[in-house]
Amino acid sequence: MSEGSRPGLFSELKRRNVFRVGAAYVVVAWLVLQVGDLAADNLGFPGWFMPMLFVLLGLGFPVAVILSWAFDLTPEGVQRTSVDDVGPRRPGAGPLDWVIALGILVVIGMFVVDRFGVGPADPSPEGTSVAKTGALEDRDAGSIAVLAFENMSPDPENAYFAEGISEEILNILADIDGLHVASRTSAFSFRGSNTPIPEIAQALDVRHVLEGSVRKQGNRVRITAQLIRADTDGHVWSDTFDRELVDIFEVQEEIAQSITDALGEVLGTRQVSVTASTSDLDAYERFLRGRARFHQRREFAEAIADLELAVAQDPAFGEAWIYLAAANSVAPGYYEDGAFDPDQMFPAARRAIERARTLRPEDPMVFAIDAMLRAEEGDQVAALDLVRQAAGMRSQDSTPELWLGLTLYVAGYVAESVGAFERAVEMDPLVGINHGYLAIAYLATGREEAAVSLARRAMELGWGAAMWVYAIELAARGERDQALVVLRGLSDGASQFEPFRVALAAAIANPAVAGAQLQVDSVRPPEELLAVERTGEYLDLLAATAAAGPVSNQTGWLRMAWLPTFRAVREDPRFFRAAGDMGLVELWEARGYPDGCARVSDAAGDRLDCAGSHQGSP
Repeated sequence: MSEGSRPGLFSELKRRNVFRVGAAYVVVAWLVLQVGDLAADNLGFPGWFMPMLFVLLGLGFPVAVILSWAFDLTPEGVQRTSVDDVGPRRPGAGPLDWVIALGILVVIGMFVVDRFGVGPADPSPEGTSVAKTGALEDRDAGSIAVLAFENMSPDPENAYFAEGISEEILNILADIDGLHVASRTSAFSFRGSNTPIPEIAQALDVRHVLEGSVRKQGNRVRITAQLIRADTDGHVWSDTFDRELVDIFEVQEEIAQSITDALGEVLGTRQVSVTASTSDLDAYERFLRGRARFHQRREFAEAIADLELAVAQDPAFGEAWIYLAAANSVAPGYYEDGAFDPDQMFPAARRAIERARTLRPEDPMVFAIDAMLRAEEGDQVAALDLVRQAAGMRSQDSTPELWLGLTLYVAGYVAESVGAFERAVEMDPLVGINHGYLAIAYLATGREEAAVSLARRAMELGWGAAMWVYAIELAARGERDQALVVLRGLSDGASQFEPFRVALAAAIANPAVAGAQLQVDSVRPPEELLAVERTGEYLDLLAATAAAGPVSNQTGWLRMAWLPTFRAVREDPRFFRAAGDMGLVELWEARGYPDGCARVSDAAGDRLDCAGSHQGSP
């Protein structure tokens, strides 16, 4: 072949099928990576597997290109390419075309499924998947729910650790401007369920969902996380982190940063930074376990023990002090066989929150817990001011808003409390207590139909106290048969309140023997007395308890007083004296008396006159 007739480099690359081999290699390598990623997630491959696979495939590309230059696939087999051969390649290269074509079709198919959510129709009666997708597309693009991570460790106790890690990530994301993060309590309510991601997103009003798993063995931890766009049910980002436990805060930062980067079109450029809350890993694990138990409102003794150990090992662990205060302040209201003495628990909570204030002075939970303690101590003016500040701070936790509603409601500012309860429900739509107290406030303002609907929803979400209150209201106004129907619906045979429910039902059915049926003490709010026309005994107990010192669970004692039927209770001088001992009269004098009520004095002493109240007798 003459020098002048030799083809150029581009023509030679084309003649030797280098371009086709390269294209086929890229397609096959991409498919191998997809299969490898799927296998790594489901078979528990180590974290280095995917990076190593990517490197190997990358190194293989130049090898494939070089081989395609040097050799030719012919009907007679693989032969070395002749330099003098200037004709077109023989048809032996045809299989490359098929590989490229099939590979491209597979890639397009996977893209369509991932992007447009092609799949089986939605079997739910509410409509097709298209309708749901449309609704989800209306959600704020910068919104996300973080689900409780699954515990993949052999030790079931590590479930607390897995849940704690996901909560830490949630808290980091909640601090990012422009990102709406669903409340922890509502998001974690899907723990252990098989609810499809689009349905979770619909319930939580978010566009994206983060789910994951944690495997902890010894000092090593593997965290797998994946961000899913709910309207397509497609993955936006996923990764697996294998680290030493000492790197746990670094991993949390990496995950949060990756999510922020994945949502960059919505959020813009954001830099995530995480400061380690403690350098003591054992204290950190104890904190995660104690906080999880507190959130679940169970095993308070174990929660307090975990949190006490955490602060003992690291006295500068501010968040552990906060939840130690929270556990001590809340535990007396849960009546676990009288194990939690308010005279001991409240001072312990006060010491813990004062320490927390020096370490985390701007944390909304510091203000909220301090408010609840001040209310128990009788300083209602400071309590209302503090809890209002807490509710006004940025937080994805509805607790301060709920507690603001409770503080207002207990003080008789029922109409004002409705707004706070409604905001709590909006923030945390899957939390029973939020719905329940909104139901009680609605009942107190005469919106009975809406109240009953909310109370039933609260019971579905695991909080039946609102239906209990409704049953007492029905009985007190003479609708005893209907009250018994409601009480029967509250029976689950396992609740700690089951003995009280049985006793109350018996007393309502036969008021003449109510004294023998009801078991009353000064710790548990004796709401049952009001249902069987023993108002005087209720007021005597309330006044005696308030005069003796801090009243355990003020909300439980006073939530009946503002209902329509109990005008006589709130207008009794004994109620006014108890309100004075609790600090409520001081609050009323400072900011005004409850809706429609005024202070009057007569021969029996000072009392409220609520003739103009929305909660007047029906």
